[in-house]
Amino acid sequence: MRDLVVRWAVRRPHVLPVEVPGQWRLRALLDHELAVRDWPVASSPADADILAVCGQPGPQLSSAVDVVWDQMPGPRVRTPVTDGDGIGPALDDAIAALRDTHRDDPREPGPPRGDEDSGESHMESHSDMAPAGIPLAEGAEDRDGLEMDVLHVRLGPILPRWPGGFVLRCELHGDVIAGAEAVSLDAGHYSAATGGKASAARQCDHILDVLDLAGWPGAAERARRARDALLADTDPAETTALLDDLELAVRGSHVLRWSLRGLATLSPEDLRSRGLPATWVGDAHDRLLRRITHARENVAPEVIDADILGSLPDLVAGLDVAAARVVIAGLGIEAAGHGTR
Repeated sequence: MRDLVVRWAVRRPHVLPVEVPGQWRLRALLDHELAVRDWPVASSPADADILAVCGQPGPQLSSAVDVVWDQMPGPRVRTPVTDGDGIGPALDDAIAALRDTHRDDPREPGPPRGDEDSGESHMESHSDMAPAGIPLAEGAEDRDGLEMDVLHVRLGPILPRWPGGFVLRCELHGDVIAGAEAVSLDAGHYSAATGGKASAARQCDHILDVLDLAGWPGAAERARRARDALLADTDPAETTALLDDLELAVRGSHVLRWSLRGLATLSPEDLRSRGLPATWVGDAHDRLLRRITHARENVAPEVIDADILGSLPDLVAGLDVAAARVVIAGLGIEAAGHGTR
């Protein structure tokens, strides 16, 4: 009976991928394998059974991975993904380990919570408005002149549909970003991904991110099929048909146009004054359509360097967190090297 319960418990494990900068292809191949197996992608550490690290993380990203690992409830398994051909066996090993963990002890201790016997440390935490080490919201004047709760939140580096190794440190007024700072973990540690045949696939990967975050799973699945076909070097006629179908769906959606219009709008003058890539002109919807065109023409995504990252806080200021994630997905940030994507 116990074996039956264990098999049922691990039949569709939730997998949380970690994309190391420059290793988007590994993460995309993992994404494809999960879709084939009908295994869900975890939405957060609390939802994850398997932590799949795609590539070899540097020191700072490794620390972030350790934090996420500590946040995952047991039973849990952590598996490295270092080779596209080895993804299937790695997942098979992970599910076997997860099954064994369920059999041995389904209850794992949670992460350490510090010295709970020290009353003095608790008093200090409360005086710092951070009981048990968790900071409370502070107050600040909002743009309407009213006092709002202020939270300091880090977005990334491990987040679904988020650039690998990228962190946005945000000051939130409610759910609106009032200020932000962009950071690349382990700067200069990774080699940037190259173009070639993967250029069109990378464009489709960015398109998939935007459509998924915008809440259109049907179109996101079209982008996924196009990306996977390009990575598999499928017949050009088939990939062209998939891109045609994707473009027809995106251009024909008035709801998508309405939801993306005006997000992070940039004029040619903005681009010149800030030294931003020419492909960033327009708003999130314009950039999405431009990516589809570039995928058809096998044009590699633009280069993002450290100076350009400094302009990101201005682009997301005043947006809520969900809208900011759509904008960042559409820009195609790469934390590896100078960011060839």
